[in-house]
Formats: sequence, C-alpha cells, structure tokens
Amino acid sequence: SIASRQFALNYPEHPDAPKYKKLADDYMNQFINDFKNESFISAIISGDRKIIEQIFKGESGFGEESAAEIKQSVALVTDPKLTEYINNLGQKLAKLSGRDDFKYEFNIIQDNSLNAFALPGGKIFINTGAIADMESEAELAGILSHEIAHAVFSHSYQKIITETKARALKKVGLINTFLEYLKPELAFGRSLEQQADFLGTRILSSAGYSADGLYRVFDRWRGYEKDRQTGWLDSHPASSERVRYLQAAVQNRNYNRYSLENIEALIAARGAFCKSEAKNPPSKDTPTPTSKPSNKPTLGKVAVVAGQTNDNVSININGGKVESSGKYIMNVEIVNNSSQSFGFVPIFAKTTNADGKTVSSQFISASGKNVVNAGETAKGTLSVFQQPWRDTGDQGLVWQVTESTGGGRVFRIPF
Repeated sequence: SIASRQFALNYPEHPDAPKYKKLADDYMNQFINDFKNESFISAIISGDRKIIEQIFKGESGFGEESAAEIKQSVALVTDPKLTEYINNLGQKLAKLSGRDDFKYEFNIIQDNSLNAFALPGGKIFINTGAIADMESEAELAGILSHEIAHAVFSHSYQKIITETKARALKKVGLINTFLEYLKPELAFGRSLEQQADFLGTRILSSAGYSADGLYRVFDRWRGYEKDRQTGWLDSHPASSERVRYLQAAVQNRNYNRYSLENIEALIAARGAFCKSEAKNPPSKDTPTPTSKPSNKPTLGKVAVVAGQTNDNVSININGGKVESSGKYIMNVEIVNNSSQSFGFVPIFAKTTNADGKTVSSQFISASGKNVVNAGETAKGTLSVFQQPWRDTGDQGLVWQVTESTGGGRVFRIPF
C-alpha cells in the first residue's frame, strides 16, 4: 500500500499513477481485512476492545477519536493569532500532499520540548517548543510537511494495526490508548522516515518555500541530540546520514533553495507563546551596542552572533559595526574542521530578506583566498547596504553561502 501510494505521489504525471493510487487503497483494505480476521477474536478474549473498535472505524475515524483523546490529556494553545497561523500554513501544505480524503487538522501543544507527530487521518500536533526553535517559516513548513507525509502514507495507521495484531496473536496485553503508540520504542523505521522526508521536502518546495527548510532543521537538531530531553529526536533521529541524503535530494531534484523564508511572519505569529532564546548568546567579550538617543540611528560596535555548522565546517558571524543609517559590517569566520578543503566564491554569496528578496551586500575574504584548507580558519567581513540596523538585534535577514568544492554544501544563516 505504501509503495503504491508513494509511486502515485512521487510521479503524478506518470500514466500509471491513477492505477497505483487505486492499488494503494485496495492493498490497505486487504491489510485491514487480514487484521480483522486474525486478531479480533483474540482481542475479545483478552477483553481489550477499545483500540480494536477504533481501528475498525477506518483511518479517518480512528484519527478523529485519537485526536480527541490527545486533546484531553495535553494543554492546547488557544491563542487565535498563533493557531490561525499554524492552521493556515498546514492547510496550504496539505493541499499539495496528493491526498484529499482526509480532514486535516493542526493543533499546538503547550510544551517546551521539540516534538511533533501525526495521527491517522491527517491530525497533526506540534509543540510550542518546536515552533519556538524554528528560524524561518520555511523550517516550520518543513516539519509540518514531514508529518503530513507520514499521514499521507498511512504510516501511523499501519504501525498501530501491526503492533496491535502482533500483541493480540501473542496474547500480550493490547495498547488501549493512542498515547502509548507515541513511545520512542514504537517509532517508525528508517525507510518510513525517509519516505516522509522525501515527500515532505517535495511538498515544501511545491509550496514555494526554500527547499532545504527541513534539511536545515535536521542539521541544527543533530547538534541537540547529546543534551536533548525526550521528544521528536527520540523517534526522528537527526543522523548525519539523514542530513546528507536530504541535502542530496534537494540538489539532485533541482529544488529551489532560495525561495520564500518568511521569517518575520513566523516571528509575528509566535508572539509571547514561543519566544526563542538565542542559541549562541554573546560572550562577555562581545561588544555591546553603543548607547544613542532614541531619535538617532545606532552607530559603532554592535552585538550580533549567528552561525551554522555543516559536516564539520562552521561559518559564523560574531560582532559588527554600524557605519551609517543604511550600512553595517559584520565579522565573519569560516572554521574548517573537516578532512577536506572547503571552497567558496564571495561574489556568489547573497543576503535575502523575509520575503526571499535579495538585498545589497558584499562578502570579502580577508586573505583574498577562496579556499579554507582542512584544519584551518579564514576570516572576512559581510557588509550590508541600504538596510538600517535594528536595535532589537534580529535583522530579519538570511546570509547564504554556497560551497564551490565537491561537497555542494549550502549555508543559510539567519541574523
């Protein structure tokens, strides 16, 4: 069923796509019927009928009841501004998923952990902690698209049926609530996660967002794994392999990496519910902004810290200077901790605003060289023109640097 639906969704223009879509439904029905015949009697004998009764209501019906169960056990965000924003974004993405037989629903759980999950029938839940960690709307859309893809491929529904069937036949106590299926030990396998990654990235790109939104989240969250609390990373490990194949998918399928980011829309919608803390707070040695009267532009040294690490190469912004009301210069450092040389072309680096439009900027390598050898560090400056410095610290811009050597890495650094 999954394989047939995957073909139909990945190749919608193929003449056999409708046939495979029908096959997906037929195989799913066959799977459910086999389940009914083999495990229902065992379930009745055990006396644990709740989960069985839910399954027999079908994918959408199961999702409705499971969602109601989740809502009774968690604190949901009711702020109309944030809930409307998440729902509108989710519905926009769901329309591009290739499956319209679900009534998609997007809910926000008041919880600081990094977590999101999909119930059968297109019921999506995401924690405020995950929303707060997003650096652009493209990243948030990437996470939602990934969860939508799980629903589209019926991953949760088939996982529940398989687990329930196995427990019934082994005469082991059944799982009676959907909450128990969210445990890390019952997570999807690698192949199902990869399917959701690929379809999620396709949905993301089709919606007009930067195609590496999901990839960037994985790349950043990979660094959280050592210190993480239980959450999304338990069931969605952000391995180096996963980061690499997502990056390769974006390149090989010619998805647009430089499309919509919509940073300011995300920040405005989050409001007080999801205030992000700086991931790299300024050190004691970082210069502080020069104090100026409120009716004059900030001039002089300013504190700005941002960066991204990709396969042992880090590009960091640390400190800067405002020279006029429309120009500021930031210090750049490229640290190559990999075993290979890292090359870049300064004139191809660009800076974009929240709408994805290019703003005037100039990247200059201090040494004049465009290659950083393994184990070495290079310094430079990034000048931004015709953009007034914001005293809030967040400039609402993204600096993009593309590798010129074989790795093909792309760094997108919000600051």
